[in-house]
Amino acid sequence: MLLKSHAMQASFAHLIKLYTTIISVMVVLATTVFITVSIRTYDADLEQAENTAIVQVGQMLNQNQQIAAQFATQMTSSSSNLPSIEKYFDSSITDYSNYAIDKSISGSPYFFWPTESRQFFTQHDQVTQLTLRLLSQNKVFVATQANPGGALYPAKDVKQRFAINAPLINQTSLETDGVLSISFDQSEIKRQLSQVNATQPLQVVVRSEADDEVFYFAGKRVTRQQQRDLNQALTAGNMKMLRDYHVTTKQLSSGYTVMTVLNRHLLSRLIIGHVLPLILLGLILLLGLSTGLWLTFRRYQHQLNTIVDRTSTR
Repeated sequence: MLLKSHAMQASFAHLIKLYTTIISVMVVLATTVFITVSIRTYDADLEQAENTAIVQVGQMLNQNQQIAAQFATQMTSSSSNLPSIEKYFDSSITDYSNYAIDKSISGSPYFFWPTESRQFFTQHDQVTQLTLRLLSQNKVFVATQANPGGALYPAKDVKQRFAINAPLINQTSLETDGVLSISFDQSEIKRQLSQVNATQPLQVVVRSEADDEVFYFAGKRVTRQQQRDLNQALTAGNMKMLRDYHVTTKQLSSGYTVMTVLNRHLLSRLIIGHVLPLILLGLILLLGLSTGLWLTFRRYQHQLNTIVDRTSTR
């Protein structure tokens, strides 16, 4: 009888090991499948975020470029406009006002440059700064939302970021007499990009054909060091300096170059954080099923031993 009892215990132990192995394999396979699908989904979301950023930023830049080009064309639509603007640069505001009135009286359309600037800001509330440089002048005209009528400043004192440029073409000589630079409020497009969860590790930068930076966005998970790395590479004009980064470059039809930059170490940490709950869930499920199976077999073994003991005593 002892041999039979020992044989049953060995049989139960074998069954427990067999079923535990089967459950372990099933849980590991299921967890592996879920992790693989999760990583591929995250990669797809990240790629979609890059494409979304490129499309949205490209659309914004096209709209802004169109606004700048239209205003530059409007400024040079009449042959008397550019001479009037040059007069503004050379005269006091009182003398220039008298000049504009005299020109109007003589039959030319009334054109007063500070008024044109104010109207432009009224029509386009997304504009933050307007800068006008004439090749024949040393000073620069600058207007902002706070001072839409603008004023003249020494060129060395003028700072402007993320500006869209449009040339001022002289309608008589067909030569470029100056450059109009307009900066737009980019907070809305950055807010939209921030709402896309997959953009958190991304940096997006746009350069013009003249290699001027016209847009920059950094996701919530981008560190200061990663921003410095990108800035150093852009300043040096050598993107190969970004060895630990994945860089995607796309040339837009408007001539702008859009780059999305992703730090590989940050991406690895984010992927680990993304799949870690699945791994923990798989371990908890495996532990729970194994424990439940062991307790079930223990109960069955106890019941069977009780039956065998009763049978043997008869």
